[in-house]
Amino acid sequence: MTLESIEQTPRSTELIETARDHFARMRQVLNGLLTRIEDGDAKALAELESCRMQLAKALNNAIEQEAKLEALCTARTGGGAGALDLDAARAEVGRRLACLRAAATGDGVPGGLTDEAIAALPYLFEFWALDHQLPPEGLGRPG
Repeated sequence: MTLESIEQTPRSTELIETARDHFARMRQVLNGLLTRIEDGDAKALAELESCRMQLAKALNNAIEQEAKLEALCTARTGGGAGALDLDAARAEVGRRLACLRAAATGDGVPGGLTDEAIAALPYLFEFWALDHQLPPEGLGRPG
């Protein structure tokens, strides 16, 4: 059973911080322009329109990048920020139930299992290990 997720990389974190810095600087510029407009500076109106257009472009770019990241996350995990592999989970539950049934009935063990053998099962790695934790068959793994 696996749960996959997309973690932020140092590069994406750096890009987010850079964008935040640019937006903070733009906010300062806009506040300065608003002060100039309130003081009656007509040239500030043209500068304000230019800043508005730059800000709109930056916002559209951020929205496009967010959509690309979301698509990448969906493609990697099969859905959103994480996906649970239900087929692998079912297979693992089935394998463990088969081990428990075999232990309870003593299948493959002449005369069945003793109480001591059943008590020892939690300490046997081969009994509770996941398939990917065991060596391949033929390399020390009983077939």
